Amino acid sequence: MSVKLSLQRLLRAALVVAFVLIISFGAVIGISFWKTSPWRIHPPSDQTLIAIFKENRSKFEKLVSIKSGNERDQLLSTLNPVPHFTYSPFGTMGFIYGEAGSAISLGWAKGIEHVPDNQVSVGIIKPSLDDINDLPPDTYVRQLEPHWYIFYQKDGK
Repeated sequence: MSVKLSLQRLLRAALVVAFVLIISFGAVIGISFWKTSPWRIHPPSDQTLIAIFKENRSKFEKLVSIKSGNERDQLLSTLNPVPHFTYSPFGTMGFIYGEAGSAISLGWAKGIEHVPDNQVSVGIIKPSLDDINDLPPDTYVRQLEPHWYIFYQKDGK
């Protein structure tokens, strides 16, 4: 009888320990996701992007004229910070300095963009892109100079 009682106590203790470990593991995973969640990432400010553009203007201009991928990658790596580079079939070049989202969530991207003469539409022009979270999904731009824009693309259409 005492062996059966000891086994029941041992089983109960093992279940309690397993339950505590599962709850602890779930809490660690939850906190880790909360700390690294793409929803917590904030876009760079307009002023930050303007400063990056002014500091690296000659490099950005050179990037527009470069046709070789290797040469472009080499020059991109000298920018500080190094952007995520995009190129559209219409000739638009994007230099993304902040982005978030996933396959199952709405996303956004913000950066600097060069738009060639042949492109008619660049996005909805706004005087500032720092506080546009309440606007509907679309592409918004703030012109820096002819052909150069800060862009904020919000997905979810």
